[in-house]
Amino acid sequence: MAIENLCLNVYFDNNVFGPYTFSYTGVMNNHSYWYSSMDDLTIQYNQDAGYWEVLNIETIINAKLRNTTNLENPVGNWAIVGLVPSGEAIVTSGTCSTYPPLSIRTKVANNTCPKKCNGAIFASAIGDNKPYKFSINNGVTYTSNPIFNNLCEGEYNIRVSGQTGSIVSKFVTVNVNDSSQIYSLSLETISTPILPNNTKQSFWKLNTSPELKDGATILVGLDANLQTIISQPGTGTTINNISIYKNGTLVVPTTTTTSVTQTDRVNCTPYKDIINLTGFTYSVIISGGTVLSGITTSIINDYNNEISNNGCQTNITQKNILKIISASINNCECCSVNFDSANYVGINKHSR
Repeated sequence: MAIENLCLNVYFDNNVFGPYTFSYTGVMNNHSYWYSSMDDLTIQYNQDAGYWEVLNIETIINAKLRNTTNLENPVGNWAIVGLVPSGEAIVTSGTCSTYPPLSIRTKVANNTCPKKCNGAIFASAIGDNKPYKFSINNGVTYTSNPIFNNLCEGEYNIRVSGQTGSIVSKFVTVNVNDSSQIYSLSLETISTPILPNNTKQSFWKLNTSPELKDGATILVGLDANLQTIISQPGTGTTINNISIYKNGTLVVPTTTTTSVTQTDRVNCTPYKDIINLTGFTYSVIISGGTVLSGITTSIINDYNNEISNNGCQTNITQKNILKIISASINNCECCSVNFDSANYVGINKHSR
């Protein structure tokens, strides 16, 4: 038995055509068809092509109702294609209500970076009747503004209500655009040349992986600690220094600290351990193609290897260590930078 009435609602973008009530008219080409006096519309089956058609509407001329699962019955949700932009049609049995059913549509702007809450959901409603109100907190509060900004990654339940009080909802997921970049900094020893016993040197460089993109810069904080311990009774002449170069130009330290302390040498009284400490900090901006390198040098000259009556022997030890202590990236929205604070270069021990 044929369906007596059909109700048709057609949606194009944010426009609604309908509702249109179609009355059963009869059989054409062995298939039922329906007619609506509103806009002189007909729903009929195209026997040759194998799909349903909506005919004689100015805005939907010879439109096709396509549904891969229900070709023999016009009732259901259909994709509508024709001489106008693609849309959707909802065909139900029975007479149309005053307003078409409420429907919600959404578009999403994902977060540009991980852990950065700048996503957005843009909602729009069709059907029922204006004014529409929207909610993102499960209907606790509603607003007339259909745009929800500053959203973190996650799933949101967007609701819309129409003038008649009908409510529909839709779960929407805000993701993250995969455009983040992590840079890694490390210090690498290039060479430690073989020199006379009184001299040690270490050549090193800073590595950036991957190479910085155009425009991105990293502000690198470096810390150098130079230590010389002269354990009496003897003496010696020492040199302990570090030189850092950016693209071949000597880098000036940001701060310099020095100290000299004396402590009693264990089991060697009255002899002392004389400790000289020098600290340098550097703040260097690097970009793509920057070469940051350096040399550490330790020299122990005029060594007087005196032995005291109690058997205590002179000892001179030098240490020259450089570490990365901070790194921050600029001009790169979705970038971060990592480094190992335990990674160092230099001369860990030089004794005579």
